[in-house]
Amino acid sequence: MPLFAMADMDAIFLSFPAAVHMAHTETAPPVSKTFDLPEFDHVDCSSGLRAVVSPGSGQSVRLEAGNRQLLERIKVEVVARTLRARHGGNPLGAFIAGSVFNLAREATLFVTLPVLSGVTAATGANVTIDVALGETFAAVVSTGAVLTVAATKADDVNLVATTSGIIEIGGACDRLDIRCSSGGRISAVELAATEMKIEAAGGAVVEATALERVSGHVRNGANVTLNGRPGIVEVGRSSGGTLTIC
Repeated sequence: MPLFAMADMDAIFLSFPAAVHMAHTETAPPVSKTFDLPEFDHVDCSSGLRAVVSPGSGQSVRLEAGNRQLLERIKVEVVARTLRARHGGNPLGAFIAGSVFNLAREATLFVTLPVLSGVTAATGANVTIDVALGETFAAVVSTGAVLTVAATKADDVNLVATTSGIIEIGGACDRLDIRCSSGGRISAVELAATEMKIEAAGGAVVEATALERVSGHVRNGANVTLNGRPGIVEVGRSSGGTLTIC
């Protein structure tokens, strides 16, 4: 091999780490947008978006994205006291194309509000809540979305997880209503409920804590693990449904 060719190859190999370093160090900082919206107490998130919800004395909504184009493609609005955030295009098409997961990595909605009454999460959304304050709290999670609630102080909590939706929640409540199906998963071991109603089916997996009473039905391959050793257990089982009391 000619000497000039070897020299060129050495230059290429020597410059490669520098190019990689420049690619990492020259990444553009995220862009953000703040919204002035009507009052809301429910959050509805989809299309792979991440949302972080925190309690506060006032209401604020800020969207942060990896680039300006992505920021403008995400639609944020309030409809019937519900904050809705989703990809501006066809959600199903975005999901199939894989852009949903890019959104999850590159776009985050930061929400602050005094009272949160409920959350809806779908199509790969990932919602994290510090504390859910209010008399009632309801969550519906579906199509691969994930909801994590560090703590709730609501009297009544209603949880629905379906089509591989996942809910993880802690805190305490008087009454807990769980409906889980089609591969949904609910982890409510850290949520101490005085009374609980449960309907689980279709391969659902549920872990929960009931202190005094639990009623409901487990069917069609669902698996329920119950903690707290409640004094009254009125749960029917059929079609391969499993109930384990710890």
